[in-house]
Amino acid sequence: MLKRSTFAVVLGLATFASAPALASGDATAGLEALKNYNLIVLGDVNLKHDVEGKMLVGGNLTGTSQVGIGNSSQGQATSADIPVLTVGGNVVNADIKVHNGSNGGVGTISTGGSASVAGNVTNSWLTMNSTPRTVNVGGDFTGSNPNIDTGDIYNIGGSFSSGSINQNGGTLNVGGTASGNFNGGTRNFNLSAGDPGYAASISAPITATVEKVSADVQALSSALASLNMLSNPSGFDLSGTAMTLNAVDNGAGYALFSFNAADFASITNLTYNFADTTPVIINVFGTDVTLGFNSAGSNRDYNQQVIWNFVDAETLNFAGNMFHGSVLAPNASLLIHTPIEGSVVVGSYTDGSGGEIHLGTFNGNLNLVPVPEPATWAMMIAGFGLAGAALRRRALAVRFA
Repeated sequence: MLKRSTFAVVLGLATFASAPALASGDATAGLEALKNYNLIVLGDVNLKHDVEGKMLVGGNLTGTSQVGIGNSSQGQATSADIPVLTVGGNVVNADIKVHNGSNGGVGTISTGGSASVAGNVTNSWLTMNSTPRTVNVGGDFTGSNPNIDTGDIYNIGGSFSSGSINQNGGTLNVGGTASGNFNGGTRNFNLSAGDPGYAASISAPITATVEKVSADVQALSSALASLNMLSNPSGFDLSGTAMTLNAVDNGAGYALFSFNAADFASITNLTYNFADTTPVIINVFGTDVTLGFNSAGSNRDYNQQVIWNFVDAETLNFAGNMFHGSVLAPNASLLIHTPIEGSVVVGSYTDGSGGEIHLGTFNGNLNLVPVPEPATWAMMIAGFGLAGAALRRRALAVRFA
């Protein structure tokens, strides 16, 4: 068995040299997004399998699936103002059921069934299976037969057609026209006639949220990839094609690993050896990443403390039997054939066979320290005079306390 208790200084320096430029968003806010959402896709999604927690889609959503079904043993952060489903584009030719399931056995993941769509809901069923229902659609809503009851609020920026609203209570606000069975509640139609900005008042906050989350998670990925240390107490053991990750707190409140994607090419089994619940950051560098290893069942105990950060990945393929821990790959196209238990952030998402997204989301405590701008680094280097001293300062500039 080959044992590697620490990473070589050479590896640390190579990682430093290849670290990407930091993104313009707020990395701390990106960490909160990782806690609040089970799945974040910055582009389009064709969904085929369940998402247990909250979901944000930057582009368009198609497919047939359930969102927010919950989990009896693992959960996520709760925030009343975050919908179970957020879509920055359109919902097209879809059958999406929105739930408010168990949040790890303690309460539910939201205060009710909620969905926000910046664009149109076209030829789609958007079924809200939990009450009270709160639905915001910036454009037209066609194809569904929503039920609106006491406590429910539906705000539609455009018109409602190709279906029939069943309203027995609650509030319905529509920018254009609507048809249905109206037996109770409050209704306001043709609101755009008196307020040309009515539709934008619904869509603009959704769009702003999507844009901010996108920038923030990219900043988080960049910040984590910039972490480096010359002496790392964490390491790994290899026994044939089996790898064990031995995580040790580095004194700053987290454990750190750095790999190239090729390091996992022959790995068939992976085990976490984590002595405590210290957050573990696993940076994996490479543009095309395929992970085919099987994850030990005991790894599940650490789902909410682990972030796998694929900062420069363009393609990401999971082909093992289960993946434990959060996945942060904001620039990658993900092809998933296995359940992932943790937060997932990707650029685009292809849902293959067995590709469910499970709770719980990341829940570690990390204190992100901002990184100085390039001009500041130049002054620091000039002030210290020695490249070695400057390098050590650079390695510690992004840290956790």
